[in-house]
Amino acid sequence: MNLGVIEGFFGPSWKWDERAHMISFLKSSNYKFYIYAPKSDPYLRKKWELDHPKQWHDNLLNLSHHCSELGIDFGIGLSPFEVHFDYTDQKKDLFIKKIKKINEYKPKILGLFFDDMKSSESLAKVQIELVNLADEVFEGRVVFCPTFYSFDPILDKVFGNRPENYLEEISKGINNNVEIMWTGPKVISPEITEQHLNEVTSLLRRRPFIWDNFYANDGPKQCKFLKLINSQGRTSKMLASGWAINPMNQSYLSELVLEQFVNSNNSIEDIILKRCDSDSKIIIECLNKFNFEGFDKIEDKNNLINELSSDNPYCLQIKQWLEGEFIVDNDCLTD
Repeated sequence: MNLGVIEGFFGPSWKWDERAHMISFLKSSNYKFYIYAPKSDPYLRKKWELDHPKQWHDNLLNLSHHCSELGIDFGIGLSPFEVHFDYTDQKKDLFIKKIKKINEYKPKILGLFFDDMKSSESLAKVQIELVNLADEVFEGRVVFCPTFYSFDPILDKVFGNRPENYLEEISKGINNNVEIMWTGPKVISPEITEQHLNEVTSLLRRRPFIWDNFYANDGPKQCKFLKLINSQGRTSKMLASGWAINPMNQSYLSELVLEQFVNSNNSIEDIILKRCDSDSKIIIECLNKFNFEGFDKIEDKNNLINELSSDNPYCLQIKQWLEGEFIVDNDCLTD
């Protein structure tokens, strides 16, 4: 199974050393790829025409090298933000230049992501041209996320109505070897069934590449929860061309659920007992609070912070969350 992780969320992104640790974890857990695409990286989104500053550039090179050493496919996600509103020959040239710059990092995967952008009638036409252009210029595998990446009506409500026959045009227009991302029946899908995957395969004229937001906790509502929960409703993964989990803003806590995802014989409680030292029982007792009640309803935050005595990174990230370090407002969605 082509299973991996995409760092593709809003809000606080992972630190460089956390990314390196995650990649080592992915290797040990039989994951195949990691895609760097935090919404907070302006040089891949709203300032996509600009190159990364030198230190950022060097960090990306180091990350790519670390993936290569471990046999993990490295990917970069580029989001030319709302370029369909001002698409000119100059923008086309800048786009080609950007793809060539991304080639310098030697990624195996280019994510071309048009998610979370306003709709327009020119959406499909511009995206088809750019996707096929990227497929010519990029030296690896292209994975494309359309603006409407689910049947979920929340996308139309937030970004404007999807153009008529948008996905049909996309599926006919882009090159057959380009994979198309899909989040399931919802943006955050409780389950992704065999029937649904077969329906989407027919629509997209290829097996979908799943962008799975089951564990994601970015944004002003989801940031109030830690998704330390067992995987569910995902028994037909082989029907997808790839499966990218978009996990939590907390990198180490994400490793707990990622481990459970690939080994469903173990529960999240089993994995917490194995990894969270003396604090494991406290964490397990609080899972309902973390998963379902949420930050605002936990009245004994300070007591709980004091009870978590271990200094392992999992417990430290729970304490940081309880202290409000990962709580964001609506502004994070404008990155």
